[in-house]
Amino acid sequence: MNIDPNSPQNLIQRRVFDDPTGGMIQQRVMVQFTDFIQKTDLSKSSRQSLMELLVVVAVKFVSIWTHDQRFEAGERQLIEEARRSPQDRRGNTPIKLATAQDLYIEFDGFLVQVKSVLDHMINVLHYTLELDFSGLTTFGDYGNKIVNQLQKNVSKKKEGLQGAAKILIEHIQQNQWWLKVVIESRDRMNHYKNGGLSPLPFTVACIIDADGTEQLYRPTFSPGNLVKDEMSVIFRSLFDFVEYFIGVAFAPRMNGYGIKFNRTPDVTKPQWSVLPDAVIRKMYARGEVPPEEMRDL
Repeated sequence: MNIDPNSPQNLIQRRVFDDPTGGMIQQRVMVQFTDFIQKTDLSKSSRQSLMELLVVVAVKFVSIWTHDQRFEAGERQLIEEARRSPQDRRGNTPIKLATAQDLYIEFDGFLVQVKSVLDHMINVLHYTLELDFSGLTTFGDYGNKIVNQLQKNVSKKKEGLQGAAKILIEHIQQNQWWLKVVIESRDRMNHYKNGGLSPLPFTVACIIDADGTEQLYRPTFSPGNLVKDEMSVIFRSLFDFVEYFIGVAFAPRMNGYGIKFNRTPDVTKPQWSVLPDAVIRKMYARGEVPPEEMRDL
């Protein structure tokens, strides 16, 4: 598309992102990190590339959220239908169960996009920590591939890069236990790893037992753990993980500024504060910033 920017007839306004979550993704990904980008020492082309990468990350979070919402709505409808027509063990008729395949499909899509967000997130490191794209193809081996890149390939010549790398390594390792569970589940559904993930537990049914007790059965992630509950936990945990990762990755390129992570109960508010270095130093001197938060950044 060739457009003359000096012609009023060619003025174009483009809306690149819509947030259906009430502002969480817009504020904590797009607005927050757009501000970070403007405070970096990166080239204009790198800033533009990072903006486009942020849009993709934000859109993928919308996809995750959409799968979660569709799963919730579909399960709610099936529960209502099951309660209207419960199956009774006290009779002589067979119990008829049907796999809720639409819920299975939504969970599959949910897990695919979770892994895709991680695979896209790590490409921030190409621009901020100067890692080659060739080493950032995937969040491989549950993050160990990226840990290896951060340990071996981050330059020692530029101030702050090694410090950010160390914090990112710790961040990955501290969250690896649940990331591994999620990625393994995705691999089971998409690659039939370890025998796949059976669709049989994806059943919604209301059954009246022999003693007259009514039991509601819903899809389970593992014994005693409802799929919908796990999806909500995964979404929140992933969002926190990515927000922290991207913030730390930007920090060494924001000359003259420091960042401080502030976890707040309002999920629509950015969790990072950006302050001039002089303010950060004064806060540290007053004991308002713990020493561990001043490490190398």
